[in-house]
Amino acid sequence: MVNYIIRRIGYGVLILIGVNIFTFMLFFTVNTPDDMARMNIGGKRVSQDAIEKWKVERGYDKPLFWNGAAPGTQKLTKTIFYDRSVQLFAFDFGASDSGRDIGYEIRQTRRTVDRARGADLHSRHRRRDRLLAADGVLPQHLSRVLGIHRRRSS
Repeated sequence: MVNYIIRRIGYGVLILIGVNIFTFMLFFTVNTPDDMARMNIGGKRVSQDAIEKWKVERGYDKPLFWNGAAPGTQKLTKTIFYDRSVQLFAFDFGASDSGRDIGYEIRQTRRTVDRARGADLHSRHRRRDRLLAADGVLPQHLSRVLGIHRRRSS
C-alpha cells in the first residue's frame, strides 16, 4: 500500500512538471518576450532600447531553457523557465507584470469564495432543518434527537 501511494505521488509530480513544461512552451511560442514588452510598453512604435530595458527589469532577458554562456549548473538555473517554475512549486506565484502580488490575489479570492460558500451552506442547513421538522416528515422523537424543533406559535 505504501509503494502504491509513493508511486501515485510520483506520477502526480511528473504530471505537474509535464503540464508546467507544456504550458511554458505554449505560452512562449505564442508570446515572445519582445511581444510582451511591446504590449506592456505601448504598441508598435517602441524603441528596441525600451524593449530591452523592460525585459531586463522583469527577467525576460535570459534564455528560455538552456543558458550556454553560464558555467556549471547555472546553465539550467539562470533561465526564464527555472526562475518561473521553481517559484510555482514553492507556491510563490510572484507578481504580475503590472506589479500586483498574485499569491495575495488568490488568497483574497479564496476567502471571498469560502465566505460565500459558508453563508450558502448555513442557509441550506437551516432550510433542510425546517423542512425535516415540519409535521409528518420526521417523527417527533427523531426530530428531538437531531435537535430540530419546530417553533410553536402561541
